[in-house]
Amino acid sequence: MEKITKIQAIKKIILNNGGIADWSTIYTQIENYYPRAKISADWKEGLRGVLYRDKEIVKYSTGVFGLKNKQTWIIPCNIKKYDIEAAFCDNHTIDWTQNKSLLNLSIGDIIYIYVGGQIRNIPYKCEAIEVNVKNQIDDTQFMLDRNFFEGDKNYFRIKLIKKMNTPDLSFEKLKANGLNGNCQGPQTIKNNLLKYIEEKAEICDEQLLLTNNEKHELCKISEEELEYYCNMSDLKSGYKETESLSRIRLVDKRIVEKLKNLYKGQCQLCGACVGLEFGENIVEAHHLEYFSISQNNDSSNIIIVCPNCHRIIHKCNFKFDREQMLFCNKTGQEIKITNPGHLKK
Repeated sequence: MEKITKIQAIKKIILNNGGIADWSTIYTQIENYYPRAKISADWKEGLRGVLYRDKEIVKYSTGVFGLKNKQTWIIPCNIKKYDIEAAFCDNHTIDWTQNKSLLNLSIGDIIYIYVGGQIRNIPYKCEAIEVNVKNQIDDTQFMLDRNFFEGDKNYFRIKLIKKMNTPDLSFEKLKANGLNGNCQGPQTIKNNLLKYIEEKAEICDEQLLLTNNEKHELCKISEEELEYYCNMSDLKSGYKETESLSRIRLVDKRIVEKLKNLYKGQCQLCGACVGLEFGENIVEAHHLEYFSISQNNDSSNIIIVCPNCHRIIHKCNFKFDREQMLFCNKTGQEIKITNPGHLKK
């Protein structure tokens, strides 16, 4: 049985009973999720204590409880006042000012950060992981307008879930799907706009955002070694262990898996479907512009190749010419892309 805490067990009971449960239901079912719940003589008082302290549980009536509905927000960022890109590169977790319009924000709420100016798009999906932050992260180096941040302010903490780059989340598309106003202040999103944003955020390529330390460590890895980790069968991100025993994130391989499925095991260079006769899809991903230099893991920078073509590209030092849609080396040899597919302009 999965080990969970007492409050997690109570929340599971509420969820598994249609989102609402009374004390009798909680008392009866608690041992199904938390076997040691009734060991102490005052176990009922213990359950009440953890329940009443939890901010995600709502009391509907006497002895009847449910879970607080999570909210989704759009929050604007003025990049003339705060360098959010550099802040996320320094730390994937940052603190944000919690003004009056954000008093209802709760832990677990999803936050889409809209960047105005020339960008006019939503590049970041985040989650609120702490409210009423006591010990604020020192990010003064990213404050471009110190006067804007002066004074006593309340803060909440957000964690980066995904960095995105898609025209489908532009201001014009957001307005066409129900965005209110010019996105100059925080607002909750619901109904059609919420559905639209979540759908586009789910299917768009995820841009890998490395911290500054990760970028430094990444330079120690050869491109061929990095792509070995990229093509591991485990769908979780690959890791490289350095001499200092620190771990660095390499790539998000969901993008690679989507492309492999798109081409159904066929190499975009030679057209071979190596391994399919044995029931195995063994094609690999190759970054057109070396990832160790660009940190670009978008699908536009990836081609699907068979192991033979992949080794030739690296061993013979072929470079990609995007205008000609081919690889060439110093001796003038060329390898053409026979199936450009997703790389077409």
